[in-house]
Amino acid sequence: MRVVAEGTDEDEMLKKFTKQTKHELENILTELTSANESLKTFIPELVIKFNSLYDDFITEVGVQIEHEARRKLSPQSTDSEFWTALINEKGREKRKGEKYGDNVCQTWKRELETEPSLNTFLEIKAGQYWAELVTKILKFFGQ
Repeated sequence: MRVVAEGTDEDEMLKKFTKQTKHELENILTELTSANESLKTFIPELVIKFNSLYDDFITEVGVQIEHEARRKLSPQSTDSEFWTALINEKGREKRKGEKYGDNVCQTWKRELETEPSLNTFLEIKAGQYWAELVTKILKFFGQ
């Protein structure tokens, strides 16, 4: 779940959805260099710090998604409805064309979409950690 949330490259999941904003922030920082000569040595270091904070942002959101998925999918008790449904699926007689793997995936999907859905959770966590990232960058300018 963590790898899925984080994405393996810039064109997947969280990296894909934040790619444009990340590039815009990098461009703003670069433009500051041309606007103020005294920032020429400072801005490249700030861009490096920003990229490091961005990587931390991606990792932290991925970790939070992993924890939430584990919380939702781990047996909470011996009478967990979710796990009972998965166990019962194994021995259940299937209709023609019905497959065990498809049924298990549907059960997992339903569980992940229960309130709060994993998508909503991802959106909330990404927003929180992005705000923290921007605040850390602004602190470099004394704000």
